[in-house]
Amino acid sequence: MTLAPSIFVMAFVSTLLLSGPLTAAIASDLPEPKTERDLIADLSEFVSQETGFPPLLYQPEIASTSASTLNVLLVPSQAHEGDHPLAAYMPQSHRILVERHLDLKSPYGRSYLVHELVHASQYTSGTAKRAPCRGWLEGEAYRVQARYLESKGESETARKLLFMGLLQSACGHAYHPELAGR
Repeated sequence: MTLAPSIFVMAFVSTLLLSGPLTAAIASDLPEPKTERDLIADLSEFVSQETGFPPLLYQPEIASTSASTLNVLLVPSQAHEGDHPLAAYMPQSHRILVERHLDLKSPYGRSYLVHELVHASQYTSGTAKRAPCRGWLEGEAYRVQARYLESKGESETARKLLFMGLLQSACGHAYHPELAGR
């Protein structure tokens, strides 16, 4: 199977707004989950509580990849000048790809998993099919990601993500719930 930029891929895009020093130093203060499976279970529970989606029946596989691979997978309309993708949910394979340099021991790195777990929940619940546009899905994922960072004391980064969510959540047309299921 080849993956082309035209595949409908929900990808989280980090912007220049979020570049710069983030609090990776806090990572040493976090209690370490026993396994990756425990981490995903904890983060999935957070997503379920924040969104109201049922818990995921199957945990997505987490795979490390290069920034160039993530760049290829992004739909061109999702990318903006200077953006650097750090994670993407692949609905076809129920996998989350994470850029290999992202520190998943930090709240910031884990927030990317939260963001992509929101997309996994959107797809497995059928919400992605009913959404008026991809931006609506991204807006929800940014909101939950920001709530996660806020819960870890990362208020400034959380505010930036809320702003990004507002920018990306606008649909290019009026929202008509009666048409969303078509």
